[in-house]
Amino acid sequence: MDIFNIVTEITRNPQRSVLATTVSVQGHAYRKVGATMLMLEEGLSIGCISPGCLELDLQERVSLILLADKPQLVEYDMSDKDDLSWGEVIGCGGKLQVLLEPVSGVLLEFMLEVKRKLDQNIGVHFIRLIDPDGVHVKYKLVPFAESLAETISVPGMDGSAKLFAQTYTPKPRLIIFGAGHDSIPIAELGRRSGFRIVIADWRPLLCAKERYGNAAEFVIGFPQKILQQLRLDDKDYVIVMSHHLRWDSEFLHGVAQCDVKYAGIMGSQTRCELLLKGIEAPERFHAPIGMKIGADGPEEIAISILAELIRVRSLGMRVNVLDKGDSYEAKGGWNLPSRGKKQSDGAAQIINQALERREAWI
Repeated sequence: MDIFNIVTEITRNPQRSVLATTVSVQGHAYRKVGATMLMLEEGLSIGCISPGCLELDLQERVSLILLADKPQLVEYDMSDKDDLSWGEVIGCGGKLQVLLEPVSGVLLEFMLEVKRKLDQNIGVHFIRLIDPDGVHVKYKLVPFAESLAETISVPGMDGSAKLFAQTYTPKPRLIIFGAGHDSIPIAELGRRSGFRIVIADWRPLLCAKERYGNAAEFVIGFPQKILQQLRLDDKDYVIVMSHHLRWDSEFLHGVAQCDVKYAGIMGSQTRCELLLKGIEAPERFHAPIGMKIGADGPEEIAISILAELIRVRSLGMRVNVLDKGDSYEAKGGWNLPSRGKKQSDGAAQIINQALERREAWI
């Protein structure tokens, strides 16, 4: 979810900058292919490529990239154990390539367009055509599509040029029904984890920016009014935690009629059973909410909840309704044609249609 912070920084900050993107990983690496970082001319950065071991070297290249105003492909081999090698210093055991691009001209225009699309709640694929030398890069932005595949060589383009795509989708909404004290750390962790936070409650005094800062939007009213305003869909994540049995039950009955991505219920096993009485709960209902890590107190419980949300968002992992054991089942993982699991948002992938439609590249 670094892309949201990156395009926001590009939009509001006139300072020159370089975009760093991991375009290839062999073996182990801290971040996956598609990890992106923005490095500003004065030394600040947004996002990360590694846990800090590569950032200093990358930052030292910024001035030269800006001076040349051309991309550069940099390789780090951390599998070599020889003295003075990256492998000797870091010990990760992988090899990765990082594409460094000055954020100017055409790339700047595309980054601004990505920001506009995401603000309009529209997903996009940002595709690069990268020549073998890494110095020449062409760009294309296409509407979001589910059919993706891995990065491959493109026939007829020097035999080794690659289409490299990153998928950017709008932040999913995390609707928290109940503005009690324990909702605050969930809202903050959710915001930092890439969710758009919506606090829903019938008590106006609890729906205050002083409590949540800039981490949340607010919808005030009783369950039926809230549900009418929210218009829940299959991209939404919902947590029911007002700790008021009547309103939680009414809200939950409404959520059960909607095809949400995730619905979690805060409370004990007994309370969850009471709330779900008379509801034919689908598998997207998680009750009780949160991964079983022995959490105690609002902050630790928030961590267990966000761990579960991230698991669902990234891996499609589901929890059985009223699961009394520790088993988690993979119900959702999407499959690509002969390519394994679908990668998460921002992962580098190829759009099959782009190979068929050789439209003008910029």
